[in-house]
Amino acid sequence: MVRVSANGKEALDAFAAAVLVEKKLPTFIASATNVDGEIYSKSGGRKVVKDPNSGVVDLDGVWWLYSQTKMITHLATLQLIERLLLDPSAPVSTFFPTFANPIILEDVSSDESSY
Repeated sequence: MVRVSANGKEALDAFAAAVLVEKKLPTFIASATNVDGEIYSKSGGRKVVKDPNSGVVDLDGVWWLYSQTKMITHLATLQLIERLLLDPSAPVSTFFPTFANPIILEDVSSDESSY
């Protein structure tokens, strides 16, 4: 199992502290895991930026990921392709049957009864 040494943990903790002191990030949660579990986790900053009364971010904090989910999905898909568990040339309808017979609107201003 991969582990972080005591020196490595100290270095990561010092880096996290410097990030906050130098205001490189207003708040963060950083974690590293592997198949066996958590290797390292650290959080810092306030729950609401520039609000000292909002409380400190903890490891159970909830974050909006916005478009980052596309990157995570893309990486997971590439891993499945790499492991030969997903064929990139397979039709999307193989996985999502509703895409087998899509309804394509050519003129949205026309009468709906023609569909």
